[in-house]
This record gives sequence, C-alpha cells and structure tokens, in this order.
Amino acid sequence: MFIFRTLTNLFSNDLGEKYMIKNRNSILAKILICLPITKKNTQIALTNVILNYCIYAYRSNDERLSDYLYECYKEFVDIQFESDGAKRLILGLGTLFCTNADLVLNVQTTSDNNAKRFFTALEKSASQLNADTLECFERCRALVKNL
Repeated sequence: MFIFRTLTNLFSNDLGEKYMIKNRNSILAKILICLPITKKNTQIALTNVILNYCIYAYRSNDERLSDYLYECYKEFVDIQFESDGAKRLILGLGTLFCTNADLVLNVQTTSDNNAKRFFTALEKSASQLNADTLECFERCRALVKNL
C-alpha cells in the first residue's frame, strides 16, 4: 500500500510527475492487475494514482492518455469498490469527460460503452456507497448529459 501511496505522491512535483508519465503504461498495467484483489486502503491508494493520471491528462490536454484511461474503465466493472475508491474513479471519469469531447460523444451516441458499464456496476452497489460518493456519481452522469 505504501508503494502505491508513493506513486500518488510522485505527482506532487515535476520530477516525480515526469517519472509517472514516462512509465505510465507499465504502472497502469500493474494497477489494473492489482486492483481487483485489494482491500480498502490499497484500493484507495490505487484509485488515487488513476485519478492523478486523469488530472494530468486534463492539465496537459493529453487526449491520447485520456483515451487510454477511459479504456481502463472497462476493467472496473467487475470490481467491488469501497465508497472512497469509487468516488476517485467517478471524479477521474468526470475529469476525462472534460478533457476529451470525443469521450462524451461516445457515451452519448453509443448504447454500450465503458462509462455506461461502469455506471451500471456502481448502481448495483449503490447501497454500499456513502452520500458523498452517490452525489459525485449523479453529478458525473449529469455532466455527460449537459456537455
């Protein structure tokens, strides 16, 4: 868990951020492997790393990275997320929508897409999500409708 928190913290300075971006393919691949088998604190640390990548894609207007991150969301549909981990992924998805208009268009025009699958999976576990996460979830869905 501390290793993943360290990865999250690397985004807080330029040198660390450059390292994370340079190694994003291998780091994200390992996160996708580890995420389904983690417990609460490790899950939060891993979803923080994903959120930081989404924020980086937004700040740098990196549509290629945002496309890649969006594709990762199909891997999240079978994972039972703690409320805090789910919230971070929802925030990340909303950030990706603000980064890349093509993603919003995909969600609005395609009946089966990563965002809808992710939303459906979260709806199934909505009773386990706290009020803050549920509000974030509703705002992200509204964002898609309003963009």
